[in-house]
Amino acid sequence: MSFGCSGKKAPNGGSAHKGKGKTEKDATPIRIINLRDGSVTYAGTKGEQLFLVRFQQGQTSIATDGPMGDTTGTFHDVSGDIYQGAKTASTFIAKEGQGDQKKQILTLSNQVRVTSKDPPAVLTCDRMIYDGKRKLIKAIGNVRVMGTWSNEDAIKEVWATPNLKKFATPDSFDQP
Repeated sequence: MSFGCSGKKAPNGGSAHKGKGKTEKDATPIRIINLRDGSVTYAGTKGEQLFLVRFQQGQTSIATDGPMGDTTGTFHDVSGDIYQGAKTASTFIAKEGQGDQKKQILTLSNQVRVTSKDPPAVLTCDRMIYDGKRKLIKAIGNVRVMGTWSNEDAIKEVWATPNLKKFATPDSFDQP
């Protein structure tokens, strides 16, 4: 992976008082790094892999004074894997993606396609949110699920397990 540092720092919003030596504590500085042709793995609090994002280009924000868990990223032309335990539960592709290490959230948009091998299934939608803490996919907008057991089309929103074995509308989804 190659990357370049933009040298930009986010505005900190803090300021020094113009009085007898009192200062207001500045917010944690943020470093913005531009990325090309790379990948990043997001992990849970116990170090387990949650998802892997491959990208053509992107940008990551790192709190320079905070823990590495404060990183977020915005990526273009993405693909990757969603893990369930040590195995890949499904793969994905999309035009846009965002990852948040602290919240353990992956958001995909624009031509989203999630594919599982066991059972063979494909989920397509406008936007997908994967919650790594809950191990839950939320597919939103023009959702279509195609598999050997069923084909569902033109659904507004679907929740699913990472391996797409179970899917349902939010009001009838019973998390395992």
